[in-house]
Amino acid sequence: MKYTEHYRLNLWDAADRVLREDFNADNQKVDAAIAACRARDPQLLKSIIVSNDTSQLDIDVSDIDFGHWHTVLLRLEILGDGEMRLRSNQSYSEFFNQFSVFESTSDCLSKFPARTAGQRHEIYFFPLCDKRRLITALTLSDTVLLGCNYQLSYENLITLTIFPREPKQTLGAESKISLYGLHL
Repeated sequence: MKYTEHYRLNLWDAADRVLREDFNADNQKVDAAIAACRARDPQLLKSIIVSNDTSQLDIDVSDIDFGHWHTVLLRLEILGDGEMRLRSNQSYSEFFNQFSVFESTSDCLSKFPARTAGQRHEIYFFPLCDKRRLITALTLSDTVLLGCNYQLSYENLITLTIFPREPKQTLGAESKISLYGLHL
């Protein structure tokens, strides 16, 4: 009898005896391979649509086990005006941009301009399946490349807050925020 190269599934010749057990074994291999592939797909952890203009949005992340994920993606489709910021339940971080210029700030984990509909920012967190690691994040969009090392571990991250830089600005209604967990 011959077998496939990657999963050793049965390849019967005309003279081979075909057994139900061989079919069942092949189906189990196929099922396991599909399950392994699906485990690597991003899993939606939270999804929020802002119902009214607001001065800030608090996202409770205390129920997320960051130790379970290699990467956590925060996808933002923020409507509003001006620069928006993201902070956690702590208040210190160091940022670097594409020019490797450091800027210290005491009030945010990331910053990004509010956008028009259809444009988005993505902030990648890298717990690398270890919730004791200090927060490392990378913000990507058309206009921003911003890295961050934060003096807070993932296991102590309780809340992410999105807020405008200027008090008179707002986070717009219909803004969409999604959190995804990704395995290797």
